[in-house]
Amino acid sequence: MVVLSLSFGLVALLVVATSFRTLKKREDVTLLPINWAPGPIMSGVAGMCLIAGTGNAGGRAPVYNWQCNGGTTQMWYFEGSQIKNLFWGHGWCLMADYLRAGLLMMHRCSVKHFIDEWFALLGSNQIINPRQRGGVMDAATTKNGSIVYMRNNNHGGFNQRWTIGGKLKISGRWVPLHGVVGKRIYTEKVGVTKGTEATKSSQWSKSVSTSVSAGVGCAFGSVSSTLSTEVSKSMSSSHSRQWSQTKEMDFSMEISPKDGAYLWQWQYLMDTEYVESLWVKTKDYAVTAGIPEIPKCAPGWCVKCKKNRYQKCYPGGELR
Repeated sequence: MVVLSLSFGLVALLVVATSFRTLKKREDVTLLPINWAPGPIMSGVAGMCLIAGTGNAGGRAPVYNWQCNGGTTQMWYFEGSQIKNLFWGHGWCLMADYLRAGLLMMHRCSVKHFIDEWFALLGSNQIINPRQRGGVMDAATTKNGSIVYMRNNNHGGFNQRWTIGGKLKISGRWVPLHGVVGKRIYTEKVGVTKGTEATKSSQWSKSVSTSVSAGVGCAFGSVSSTLSTEVSKSMSSSHSRQWSQTKEMDFSMEISPKDGAYLWQWQYLMDTEYVESLWVKTKDYAVTAGIPEIPKCAPGWCVKCKKNRYQKCYPGGELR
């Protein structure tokens, strides 16, 4: 029995090594773009999502196909080629156990006979394992609680199709608030009130910061301008505290326009696909002569901006 077990292990390792070299050459194998935050992995079986068990039997937990409920056990995110789960945290990975017929489970990352590398084929809605040629994520049955495996039989059926939620779409713009007359203190709301555990997580805030800093999945201004990398990085640094909040707060400022004017606030609309859409309000504001005079610069990129009119911009910070 011992000899048989060792032989099986050696054969499995040889297959893994050969298949990994083959699949790495495929052009359609890709990591997710950086504008992805924690979200559900939805099965081709209607109403079902990938879920991690909460039990820890021998340092591992099985993974199932379960009715979608939006809980943290159904919120997944990619770190490079590793898939992680909000409930289990950073040190645990989604793995295929070759000694258990490719059974998927949560386990401590980087264990020898487990494989924790995954790539998304967004065009065909599949999640594949590059260490096994043709190995795809497969829900065994259509029933609630079905075990999920890594299968070599890639037939493209609905139980091998997965929609990866959490894609970020972010737009930033100056939003008109109200008129201001005379010198006085105005109190406005800043931050964001969140309704899901996924958007409340530090991983979501980290994903947003990365996306805004790189300008990926982002558009700015009334006609969706793209900004320079320098401007994007400065905005991510300035506003990360606001989108990391879980509840809006009051913010007071003194404004003393010479004549009647209009107050604007820089806000973001952040849509996390299949999770939640949020308005994030920042502490950056502008005061113009009225609604027709729209601020023309990204926050912090106006020239001679003591009056916060935002009409003349430093290079790279112009909005269109």
